[in-house]
Amino acid sequence: MRFINHGLLAADRKETLEANVTRRKEEKTGKRVMYAFNITDDIETMRRNLDLLSGNDATCAMVSLFSIGLAGLLDVRSHSNMAIHGHRAGWGLFSRSPNIGVGYSAWQKLWRLAGADHLHVNGLANKFSESDETVAQSACAVQTSLIDQPNCEHRAMPVYSSAQTIWQIEPAEKILGNDDFIFCAG
Repeated sequence: MRFINHGLLAADRKETLEANVTRRKEEKTGKRVMYAFNITDDIETMRRNLDLLSGNDATCAMVSLFSIGLAGLLDVRSHSNMAIHGHRAGWGLFSRSPNIGVGYSAWQKLWRLAGADHLHVNGLANKFSESDETVAQSACAVQTSLIDQPNCEHRAMPVYSSAQTIWQIEPAEKILGNDDFIFCAG
């Protein structure tokens, strides 16, 4: 995961450079590339970075959900209509003990209601502690509508990550019954 405020390159210059790379790729191939720019920071800085991204025709902002909290996510959503890629860095704190009391199924609903469009669910045969069964439940939960009424679906895109290879794509499709997911090698 790359944070834009790591001090090696000013955020505005970095975002402009990466936006130019994705724009050139689109001009060459005719296909729009979605790049998730990590804007995780304090509220004011995230707003400035969202404005910068919008000015560069970016399509996606990434936030670390536990770093910014639900209030931060609500603010990001209210400030921009671009896709929000929700990273769950720190999830191990909540998932390794049965005594914590809040499972991923509950968290993902809160994050989706607050505005997240993509949500990490870990990966199949991952490098962390979650079982494939737990990852499958998480991915299915993210694709389950929050509202059980016709034409009122609110689904999100599950993001498989954590040591993923070509060998996990088919099982991921089989679990969900579709190919509506993001697949990262990480």
